[in-house]
Amino acid sequence: MTLPRFNNGKVGELAWHHLNEAFDLIEASSPAIGGARPIASGPLVLAQLGVGVDGAYQWSEVVLMDNGSYEVVVGGRNSTLDGDTRAAPAFSLDGALYSAGAVVMINPRRTKTGKPWWAIVTGMASSQKAMQIVSANAGQTSFLWAYRAREVNIVSTFGQPGGGSVTASPFGPEYTVINLAEMLVDQGGEIGVGSIPPLGVSSERRALRIGAVVPASKVPTSEPWVVFIPNGYRFTCSAGEP
Repeated sequence: MTLPRFNNGKVGELAWHHLNEAFDLIEASSPAIGGARPIASGPLVLAQLGVGVDGAYQWSEVVLMDNGSYEVVVGGRNSTLDGDTRAAPAFSLDGALYSAGAVVMINPRRTKTGKPWWAIVTGMASSQKAMQIVSANAGQTSFLWAYRAREVNIVSTFGQPGGGSVTASPFGPEYTVINLAEMLVDQGGEIGVGSIPPLGVSSERRALRIGAVVPASKVPTSEPWVVFIPNGYRFTCSAGEP
């Protein structure tokens, strides 16, 4: 059972919403009250979203692992109550759309009638990593290549006696990376991000070079990591052209 909630009434300065707030705190701090823990047990929860329907997202509590991945907390909080996977859904307050698997911070709230829901207060901050391209797979639907890359640790010895150097040492798991520059289609004599080759010269777009170190970003609404790197091209002069 859970403590009751009210949507009207007042005794002196004590209003109905004061009781609801007090009961929220009691439920959050008292595991003895059945059904309380799946609803709220703290001010903020790190959650991984499931499928959203009409702005209501399923979610499960997760924990950040040492390798940068997220793992669902066994016995943790979630949006399911009495078999309903959206009984306590998470809603985006700013209208942002999230893909299944996005990790966000959520905060417990209640409707006027006391029904639990969670507010997505923010997605995890946009993050960046330096990554080294390790493979390029052609034939993608929306992008020319799907890349695999590993995070690198960059060490600089600039300022040291005898000159300096930069080394990039890959570590950790491989990630999928897409190049947003490849959304642009070569057409009408214009290629890449705005280049125009001379007349009589054909061009072939090339994948990002294996081994290249690139800055990659990830935001809550994107599944893979993304880069924006203009591709290189192979140019061929037509017969008879200088």
